[in-house]
Amino acid sequence: MELLDRPGADGLLRGAEGQPQRGVLQLQVRAAFKRLPQAEQERHAELWQAWAQELGYDHLELRDGLGALLARDALVGSGMIVLSSQPA
Repeated sequence: MELLDRPGADGLLRGAEGQPQRGVLQLQVRAAFKRLPQAEQERHAELWQAWAQELGYDHLELRDGLGALLARDALVGSGMIVLSSQPA
C-alpha cells in the first residue's frame, strides 16, 4: 500500500495486489487515469513498472475499478502496453 502514497502515484492509484507466486503486481487505477492523454498514461505506466521491478515483480497489470485490464508489461522487449479506449 506504500505505492499509493509515493510521489508519482499522483492520486491515480486506488489499490495494489501482489501475486508473488505468479510474479505479478496488479495496480487498480482510479477513473482519472483513463481521462489522461495517452502519453501521460504511458508515462505513469512506465514509472509504475519500475516500482514493480524494484519490489521484485516480473509483471505489472493496471486494472480499472471493475477489474478490466488497462495496461500490462510487454511480453517481448520492455516497457508497458497501454490499451486505449480513446478514439484515434
